[in-house]
Amino acid sequence: MLLTLIGTGCGPKNYLNDNDQLRRENMELARQIEALEVQLNQRLVQIESLREAAAGQPLPEGVDPPVVSGVEIDSYSGPIDTDRDGIDDVVRLYLLPTDQHGRMIPVAGTLTAALLEIPDEGEPRVLVEVSLNPEQLDAAYRDGFTGPYYLCELPVPADCPAEVTVRCVLKPFGAATVRAQEPYRVQITTVE
Repeated sequence: MLLTLIGTGCGPKNYLNDNDQLRRENMELARQIEALEVQLNQRLVQIESLREAAAGQPLPEGVDPPVVSGVEIDSYSGPIDTDRDGIDDVVRLYLLPTDQHGRMIPVAGTLTAALLEIPDEGEPRVLVEVSLNPEQLDAAYRDGFTGPYYLCELPVPADCPAEVTVRCVLKPFGAATVRAQEPYRVQITTVE
């Protein structure tokens, strides 16, 4: 009887599945190590660049390093209806910080975007304002089929007029504050 109990407790084990699981885990860890090595190398290059900049090495004649000198609200930006009820819910902004040559340049800094009502007379009224701190701005960076951009969304309030203006203020570290502004028409009632 003792042999029967021992025999049933030590049934066949599927080692193939255990090995496959270990291989998968090993491959995942190898990918993580590779990604961390890439990040480490990028940081080392960044540190070296900062050391050279701090040492005050003069630039060769004709070298014009990129500097943030503007921000554009891309043409894909505008109000959208996210829940398909015929009323715009959000103004989606695709923002492109640019250098002195008009090329998109990644930035570190803060961003404030506001949805404004600008009457013919009187002061503008802020309908919605969104501020992104440096970490949030970094997380807003995207790179898609249209190229790199920063994504910012402004919710459309219930009392929104049909005509609004978006104003963006980008404050990059180590560069001047840059601004952009764009008018939009918002669908505030359902179309029948």
